Amino acid sequence: MIHRSFQQKQAVARLVADIKKAAARFDDDVPEAGHDLANLAGELRLQTMNPIDAVFHLVHVPTMLHAVFQIIFELDILERIPERGEMSFQTLAEVTECNLDGLRRVLRFACHQKIFQETKDGIRHSPISKAIQRRKPWVVLGLAKLIKEAAKHLRESLQSGTLVGCITPALELAYGSNLWDVLSTGNAGMCPKEFQAGMKAYPAGELPYPWQQLGRATVIDVGGGEGHVAVNLARLFPRLQFVVQDLELNIDGAARTISAEVSDRVRFEVHDFWTVQPAPMPGTVVYFMRWILHDWHDDDCVMILRQLLPGLKNTQNRLLIAEAVLPSRLSEQVNHREIEDLTLDLNMFTLFGAHERTEEQFQALLHRADPRLRIQKCWGSSIDKMKVLEVRLLES
Repeated sequence: MIHRSFQQKQAVARLVADIKKAAARFDDDVPEAGHDLANLAGELRLQTMNPIDAVFHLVHVPTMLHAVFQIIFELDILERIPERGEMSFQTLAEVTECNLDGLRRVLRFACHQKIFQETKDGIRHSPISKAIQRRKPWVVLGLAKLIKEAAKHLRESLQSGTLVGCITPALELAYGSNLWDVLSTGNAGMCPKEFQAGMKAYPAGELPYPWQQLGRATVIDVGGGEGHVAVNLARLFPRLQFVVQDLELNIDGAARTISAEVSDRVRFEVHDFWTVQPAPMPGTVVYFMRWILHDWHDDDCVMILRQLLPGLKNTQNRLLIAEAVLPSRLSEQVNHREIEDLTLDLNMFTLFGAHERTEEQFQALLHRADPRLRIQKCWGSSIDKMKVLEVRLLES
């Protein structure tokens, strides 16, 4: 029995070594391979873990992890550690005025989660902590009080409506108003600008669409806020013109912040997407909606889509919907992209009573808006955080 146990440990050690070697060989230019390896490693972990241990990691570890993140941000731990050096537990305890033993225990937990790397007497940055620094507003948004408080009312929200009808969003049950009103009052510990900064910092990746094939088209970014997506696309595709549409309060002053290299090709237009689109301009017009529909319930989405119909009558024009697209059926094995998408789906449900959708659900929405609206293609691979649905209004 002892010999058999020793052999099993050796086999596991060889497997771990092989996985590390495989991970080291992966190239950033082939992200699918790394994605597949991460999924397989996650599946291996679940298949070999005792179910009770799995429950512990699902229930108790996230609770403490959330608390540890709060401490890291409240004590400015990320900023205190030198970029290319380390800091001792003793020094960190002194500058943060914390109990040395307690802070060491908190940060060793963070090291075990790979947030930092443990040194002999302290910690240094890890790839994860550096990634957090680059996307800090987005991480802060994930830890925000408003989401935590809203989540407490999720069960009540589930039982607030009919079997198949609209529900009252958990956030409205928690604060008595919708998200934007709550943010404007400051009662949730976050203002609208901070929320928008968090959304802007979300690592959504590139938009998987052949923009260069549009030629000299005009792209109308519906609900495009301060225009950061349009500006980035304008830099990459110099033949395209962009019109960023949003409410006046959302685009106020945005034009003054645009760099000179694209200022002649990106302009702003006050428009409420609940109202019909202005008469389309000459040439090819592409209506672009990024993360708009997932904020709204189906009935609202149908109304929003109908406002685009006059501009889509020209057969050259089209609608691009950039959203997460849920799988029709979940993978049998661990899939990290699906986990992210399903988490985003529950966030939308908690905040707005809305949701992410499958391609079939998107097509059903389009059909309700007008039976002639058809998805021509879903652009993007299985590992893309965001897909692009290309939609056209077919001739009768």
